[in-house]
Amino acid sequence: MIKVPLVMATGLLLAFVLGLIGCVKDSKTDYIARVDDLVLTEEDLFRTTPPEYISRITEDQKKRYIEEWIEEALFFLEAQKQHLDKDPVIMERLNQVRWQILVEAYVEHEIRSRIEITEDDLLAYFDYHNEEFVRLDEEWRASHILVSTEEKGLEILEELKQDKGFDDLAIEHSEDPSAENGGDLGYFSREEILPELSAVLMKMEIGQISGLIKSDFGYHLLQLTDYQPAGTIKDFEDVREEIKNLLFFDKYNKLSHQLVDSLRTVHLIETQYGINDSL
Repeated sequence: MIKVPLVMATGLLLAFVLGLIGCVKDSKTDYIARVDDLVLTEEDLFRTTPPEYISRITEDQKKRYIEEWIEEALFFLEAQKQHLDKDPVIMERLNQVRWQILVEAYVEHEIRSRIEITEDDLLAYFDYHNEEFVRLDEEWRASHILVSTEEKGLEILEELKQDKGFDDLAIEHSEDPSAENGGDLGYFSREEILPELSAVLMKMEIGQISGLIKSDFGYHLLQLTDYQPAGTIKDFEDVREEIKNLLFFDKYNKLSHQLVDSLRTVHLIETQYGINDSL
């Protein structure tokens, strides 16, 4: 979570795993599931899963993912047995997928892998364009703990009263993705968080810890860590990724145009605009 707290949805990871039907390998022994000659390894299971989510996958979730893979493997084998992969419509769809994969692989090899953005690049952009990073609205920064039960929330409140660190307790107990950052939510405006939280946060002093706040997501604890009025310039660290993305896409567009111009000189290109005007 960055602004509004969200608990990781099971369906998100399930969507990644459903694409693993393509893991077709022969003579593998270190698999976690097998259907005839199709095998699924631990490496396959997590290949398309974002690293920050891997540690959160439970054994029950893993079993469900494997069962989904087995179902698709069975369908895949039966489709082959019925020669559906030879159907002209299916072959065209497969060609479209192959086209897209090859294009993406080429772009990665020839453009993305050649883009380098240094720390000096980031700092130089920030220094010369800091007017782009002026806050339009007042912003708050807070740390956050989310738990599913009131009992758990009250237990954490007691630990906070014993001077235990908010960030340590967030890492240990919070069910929100921000737990990885010690509960830090970064900066946000009034409209970017839940109304239940903003109503409490706007009345807090920097360093103050809230009482237990109930919402549809569970029970929350907040610690206000900073406040910045409208018109102030954001810190470099808070806009680092934004600058990196800006510079990346700028360099990407330049390299892409250069590459396309170069390729146009070695390939025959014909166009027939308006060929379908009469249809």
